[in-house]
Amino acid sequence: MHVSYFLLKRLAQELNKEFTQSILSQCFSQEKDELILQFEKGRQSLFIKILVAPDFSCISFPKIFNRAKKNNIDLFTDLPGLKLQSVLSYENERCISLHFENDFTLLLKMHGNRSNIILFQQDVCVSLFRNNLPGDEGIKLNQLNRKIDWSLAYFEKHTDTIKQNYFVFDKETWKTIEEKQKGIFDAKEKWQIIKTIKNELETQFYFVQPGSAHQKPKFSLLPIDVENIKTFTKATEALTFFTNEHHQYKHFFSLQQENIRFIQQKIKSAEVYNKKAKDKLAELQNDQHYQQWADIIMANLHAISSGVEGVTLFDFYTNKEIHIKLKRELTAQKNAEIFYTKAKNKHIEIQKISQALAEKEKQIQTLQQQLEEVKAAQATKALAKLNIQTSSGKEEKSLPFHEHTVKGFRIWVGKNAHANDELTLSYTFKEDLWLHAKDVSGSHVVIKYQSGKVFPKDVIERAAQLAAYYSKSKNESLAAVIVTPKKYVRKRKGDLPGAVVVEREEVILVEPKP
Repeated sequence: MHVSYFLLKRLAQELNKEFTQSILSQCFSQEKDELILQFEKGRQSLFIKILVAPDFSCISFPKIFNRAKKNNIDLFTDLPGLKLQSVLSYENERCISLHFENDFTLLLKMHGNRSNIILFQQDVCVSLFRNNLPGDEGIKLNQLNRKIDWSLAYFEKHTDTIKQNYFVFDKETWKTIEEKQKGIFDAKEKWQIIKTIKNELETQFYFVQPGSAHQKPKFSLLPIDVENIKTFTKATEALTFFTNEHHQYKHFFSLQQENIRFIQQKIKSAEVYNKKAKDKLAELQNDQHYQQWADIIMANLHAISSGVEGVTLFDFYTNKEIHIKLKRELTAQKNAEIFYTKAKNKHIEIQKISQALAEKEKQIQTLQQQLEEVKAAQATKALAKLNIQTSSGKEEKSLPFHEHTVKGFRIWVGKNAHANDELTLSYTFKEDLWLHAKDVSGSHVVIKYQSGKVFPKDVIERAAQLAAYYSKSKNESLAAVIVTPKKYVRKRKGDLPGAVVVEREEVILVEPKP
């Protein structure tokens, strides 16, 4: 109702008294969809702030407005220095016009998401504030007045379509009318109720319900039955109070939603991490073959010849025979020691993952508590006290690679030269498989090793396709790709970012594919 015809009609009458004969000194904008008019009347400065944003349009009258030194622009440059001669409204139309010397008229068209400010000279459109509404160029000032027949005879004749014919009433007004007409069937009584409410809209006070954390502020020309209602006798004061309340509510609501989205994303990321970590933990806990192989070897030292690459022994864990690969240059006992070391390392990895899971669970609990506190906050100050860092402070470090998954194997692709170094030197182990397009620059690609599993041929081929695609060989029909265990890749001191030395390699040909 803050841009209804009845409000604008009464506002125009106030402005005509207060602003007429003042001189427009500045007409500028420093915010999108907002225009500031500064008038001088004697020694007093008067301000009109007009907002015509698609989601909210309003007019307010700040006592003081300090123009910014930067990021502002003068608009409607023909107007400054001219005297305001009158302020008028139009019959049954949501517009106000400010008439200046030299036949200039500034029209404030307050039509919700199609609101605009239009400058006319001699009733011809000169300039639009919102140029994305080109249809406003065709507005004719002398055609803005619209007639409504408020007679009883007209009401009785058009009862079925009365809402369309009494188009100046908004939804809230019609709701009030329908509540008062409930149980009444006599047309004259219904018409009298409409006449009474129309009279209240034209002559009563201005009512504003302040905003709260969960309630937008509300402006009305009819009494609102709530405890904290603010009542005003001047339209300018009521609109200014309402606009300030709306901006505070919008700022709080926007900040609250930003905090909620940020925390929910953090919770989601933590839960995704937990799921992957739990899967990995289960895989490690269920895989005890290094420990078992070592035990079997130690129990059969006498039966294992030196210099063999493998041995078939009785597995007393499964009561079946098992073939264990060995390093021929090492003794059986040394092979067992290597398996024990791997089992110990796996145990350490299990401990680290378990510890990380516990920390993530605590983090999720903290985030969920923060989320409830943000939802329960009632004011901007309460949100500020929670100190949720959504955009400032140190950002979480992003991973240096993109991840792909093929048949359960994780394939990591370096993002750039520096990321390649970080991926190869900090995120891989000697058992991982390393790939790179041969003789051209490109991403380092790594297939993560899974304990006790051989790298499938099709997984290697898919990783090689990625290595070829993210390289200078991208547009070749077939590209050569180096494949080697990571233990044969090293970086020399002084090498450029991404440059490494490969000591042993196998080369395969693949079609580059993303």
